[in-house]
Amino acid sequence: MPNYIIYNSDKNRIEHFDGVKWQEVKTQEDLDAAIADIPPQPPQPPTPPPPVAGFLGGNAVYVTDDTNVAGGYDLDANTAEITWESYGPTASGATNLVAGLDVIPSTAKAVVLRVETFVSTTSTLTGLCSLYARVSGSTNPVSVLNRKVRFGHISPATAQHTTVGSQEIIVEVDSNIMFDLYWSTGAGVTVGGSDLDLDIYVAGWIAEL
Repeated sequence: MPNYIIYNSDKNRIEHFDGVKWQEVKTQEDLDAAIADIPPQPPQPPTPPPPVAGFLGGNAVYVTDDTNVAGGYDLDANTAEITWESYGPTASGATNLVAGLDVIPSTAKAVVLRVETFVSTTSTLTGLCSLYARVSGSTNPVSVLNRKVRFGHISPATAQHTTVGSQEIIVEVDSNIMFDLYWSTGAGVTVGGSDLDLDIYVAGWIAEL
C-alpha cells in the first residue's frame, strides 16, 4: 500500500501511514523520508468543458506556427461546383484526400482551415464565390447556417473586376477527421479558367483531451 502524508486539523502535527500503523513524524528528516515514499501521481488532463446544445466544445487548441501551413488543396481544380464532397486524411476513404489532415488526432472535434480565394469577372455580372461546410455524413442542405466564406462583387460597374481574400474557418469533423465542402460561384465567373482560384490549407484543430 502506498504511503501518504496526513496533516492534522491542528496544523502542528504530521503523521505518516506506512500501511500498518500511524507514526508521528517529528523531524524534518522523517518528513522528507515519508514524502519520498509517496509515488508520483500521473498528470490529469484538463477538465472537458460542459456540453452546450448546438455547440462544439474542446479543451485543447492547436494552430500552426509561422513556419507551417500544411495541406494545400485546390478545390476548383479537383472538385465539382455545387456538389457536396467529402474531405479527409490520406487513409480516411474520403473522396478528396488532404495530406495536411494526417497529423490531426482522432480526438479532434473540428479543424481550422485557411481559405484563399481569387475571383475575377470580365463582365458586369456578379462575381461571387461561396464555400459551405458540414461534418461528414450530415444531410444538412446548403444554407446561410453552414456558409463559411463569401467573397466577390455584385453587379460591378465595369467589365473587369477582381476580388481576392483570405480567412480562417472552423469546420466540424467526425471521428475519422472527415468533413464535407460545397462551393458555388456567381454568373460572371467562368469556372475552370483564370476567373477563380479556391484553395484550402490546414491551419489547426480543436480537440478534447
